[in-house]
Amino acid sequence: FFPSFVRKYSFFLLVKGPFLPVKKDSLLIVDRPDRVLPFIFRKNKIICILHGSHAKNVISKKGALLGYFYNLAEKIALSRADCIVSVSFENKEHYERKFP
Repeated sequence: FFPSFVRKYSFFLLVKGPFLPVKKDSLLIVDRPDRVLPFIFRKNKIICILHGSHAKNVISKKGALLGYFYNLAEKIALSRADCIVSVSFENKEHYERKFP
């Protein structure tokens, strides 16, 4: 489903991200909600850019159980983000309905 390097990068970020040397005043910009998770306990400001609903893709490609956990992770990640940017109006409406 995803190219090998994307899976490796996501795994690296999740496992080693919390330990990466990042200055406390750095602004972190991530391109999907699950990439916020490695940084949820840091004091940095986080901007999350939403390019679509990743949870829908996870459910359709990986099943309901993994989709449930992704939805939970997405909720935690988006609650931690300081700013959320959506690239489309439809996507913005989707996330506003999902997380009022």
